[in-house]
Amino acid sequence: MKKIIITGATGFIGSNLVKYLIEHNYDIAIIVRESSTLKILDTELSKITVFRYNGNLECLIDFFKDFQADAVVHLAAYFVAEHMPTQIDSLVDSNIRFSMHIAEAMHQSGVKNMINTSTSWQHYQDQEYNPASLYAATKQAVEDIFKYYSDAWSFNIINLVIYDSFGIDDSRNKIISLFRKIANTGDVLYMSEGDQKVDLVYITDIIEAYMISLERILDNKCKGFHKYYLKSGNEKSLKEIAEIFSKVFDVSLPIAWGKRPYRMREVMSSYPLGEQLPGWDTQITLEEGLTLIKNN
Repeated sequence: MKKIIITGATGFIGSNLVKYLIEHNYDIAIIVRESSTLKILDTELSKITVFRYNGNLECLIDFFKDFQADAVVHLAAYFVAEHMPTQIDSLVDSNIRFSMHIAEAMHQSGVKNMINTSTSWQHYQDQEYNPASLYAATKQAVEDIFKYYSDAWSFNIINLVIYDSFGIDDSRNKIISLFRKIANTGDVLYMSEGDQKVDLVYITDIIEAYMISLERILDNKCKGFHKYYLKSGNEKSLKEIAEIFSKVFDVSLPIAWGKRPYRMREVMSSYPLGEQLPGWDTQITLEEGLTLIKNN
């Protein structure tokens, strides 16, 4: 039985990945903050090893030595689209310091395999690297840190770049959740002009990408550092997504387009140049995914 450590397990993607891995007989440990609630994993808790991280690197190293994982899936991150000064410490602690602790704990315990998660927001204006936000800059810093561990200590790392995800029971403040909310309440949603294009990938396709990556890395088919993009190739503007949502759910969405300005450094399109994960492609279209959400 393969042993996997997962960070970010209480998030939307992380919790879905944990459930899938347990169903397929993996031995799972999760690393969570001391204050984290595990309600989203209630039915799986008896099958999971839980480590509550308090910022102490030595304790984290001891945990890694005890568990002896075959691989780490790093999903945890602190996201903010436009930061305030009060959020800088959280960005550094959650995204950079914690990631460095994970890498060092792996090194000290002899764990060599990792799946890391990055964001398409590292490619503002479709440039190879141009962070759209301070959050995106911290994600690039983490990539560079892991690249060092790969080069210096022979880590095998698959770095997956996620665009946008959606699916059943998604409680995040994302566009599909917002559309569902206003469809139910009738409250007007004030938005920008809605011309920014979004590449939405359904959660089961995202999980499949992590499984392909794990199989590649556990079967010794991936050496060194590799970066792949999870892109559907079917990006749509927010206005187009609203139209498709309205059609699938048979509702008229109360959206006031053009009543809010675009963010500073708004991401207007999905980075088109990254290499796609070998052996992976999307199976669920936007319309099919929305229908699954509607019928759940």
